Amino acid sequence: MKKSRYVQVAVPVPLPGVFDYRLPEATDVTPGSRVEVPFGKRRLVGLVMAVSSTSQLAESQIKPILGVVDEAPVLPPDIIQLIHWATDYYHHPIGEVYASAVPKLIRQGKPPNGQGETLWQAAVDANPESLARAPRQAALLDFLLTRKQPLNADQLSDWSNQWRPSMKALEQKSLVQKTQLPCLEASVASPDSEMQLNPEQQQAVEQVS
Repeated sequence: MKKSRYVQVAVPVPLPGVFDYRLPEATDVTPGSRVEVPFGKRRLVGLVMAVSSTSQLAESQIKPILGVVDEAPVLPPDIIQLIHWATDYYHHPIGEVYASAVPKLIRQGKPPNGQGETLWQAAVDANPESLARAPRQAALLDFLLTRKQPLNADQLSDWSNQWRPSMKALEQKSLVQKTQLPCLEASVASPDSEMQLNPEQQQAVEQVS
């Protein structure tokens, strides 16, 4: 008789821990992929954190998953490590940490669009003094130079909600560098070293602090 297999799923609810679900026969999933599961009277999309051949719950208490959303993981191991780290460090429900750490499309169970946020930074040797006839462009370039790090749209909007026309002009003049991040990007250091978070991960940490 074939043994049952189980998945531990992080469900976006304000409850601690992961939840065990049974995998139907001939169904394979990998940690980092999403599954649709029953939760009370709702159908929710959760993240598979682990696959196991055993469960501490009685078989009668374990419901089967409703479906597999992804054939391949949408979250790499370093993102999963970050979710575990934030959960343990801030004692926050892992399902809510997961929901805060990923883009909206991922939370909704939709396919990722393959692109993350856009970042801008001043080009090497860019000089605001060359924009004497374009004071708004000069001001934006000077702002980028003073920050000395790539900025996203939210950070630029905090500076001015009219930054986009000037940024487009600066791009055309090759005075700024534009970078399109992947949909999900992480660089998770060991717990004993300083962690470098991308903007979405930093927002997740701030939300659970």
